[in-house]
This record gives sequence, structure tokens and C-alpha cells, in this order.
Amino acid sequence: MWQQLPIHILLTLGWMALWGSSAWWHAAAGAVVGGAILYALTKWTGQPFYLKRVAALVKFVIVFLWELIMAANFVVRISTAPKPRHRPGIVALPLRLKTDATITALTHLLSLTPGAVPIGISPDRSEIFIHCLDLNELEAVRASKERFEDLLLEVTQ
Repeated sequence: MWQQLPIHILLTLGWMALWGSSAWWHAAAGAVVGGAILYALTKWTGQPFYLKRVAALVKFVIVFLWELIMAANFVVRISTAPKPRHRPGIVALPLRLKTDATITALTHLLSLTPGAVPIGISPDRSEIFIHCLDLNELEAVRASKERFEDLLLEVTQ
């Protein structure tokens, strides 16, 4: 699938050479034409179109940054409250990911978002243990983990 990228670049450069111009609009038009040709060829060859994975990766980055901002806001609210009423605790959440790489990526993503810290994986890799800053926000942590799992599955498959 990723071998389509150099072909796309070559098609774009070929389009620019055909027009004899290196203007940005010829590059953009060449990229569109090259993408259309590759998309048509993927329907014929049965391979997935590589830009779908790129789009999933961009979506993944945007969702992660949003989760990071929201979690940081939550931690600021808790830490600046005059009388903190949070209930810290450890929870076990089910895992849908199967490979070591995706599980590791999930644990790193969760550790980067404030308020939830992964502390372990069950021996059969069916559950992840997470220390939550506030068990009252357990559904938000669960939803965040589910979103990250969905995005990791979308990017890696």
C-alpha cells in the first residue's frame, strides 16, 4: 500500500513536466490527477488506497490533541479547586487490541493524557489497568480509551 506514494509523486512530477511548469497549481493538479489514477488502479488491483490510511492518521493526531487538551483542562480544574472532591483509584478496562505494538501505543497515548496513567496489562492481554485521578470521571476515561483503540485499529489495519 505505501508503495503507492512514490508512484503518486512520479505521476505528479510527470504532470508538471508535461505542462513544463513548476507552479503550485500545476503541482496540485498533478497530485489530484495522480491520486485519481491511483484510486482507479486500486479498484482494479484490489489493493487499498494509501490516502485512506493517511486520512486516518491525520484524524488520529487531531483526536489525540483534542483529548490532551480536554484532559489537561480536567486536571487543572481538579488541582485548582478549593476543596478537591476527587476519588483516585485503579480500574481494569477490557482491551480489543491484540498486537504488542498497538497495546504499547495505547499505553503511551493514555499516559500522555493527564488524569489517567496505565499501570499494567493483564497476563492474557485482555485488560489494561489504569490509575484514574477521579473515579467520578471513569466513563470519560473509558470513552477516551475506546476512541484511541478505534483510531489505532483504523490506522494499523
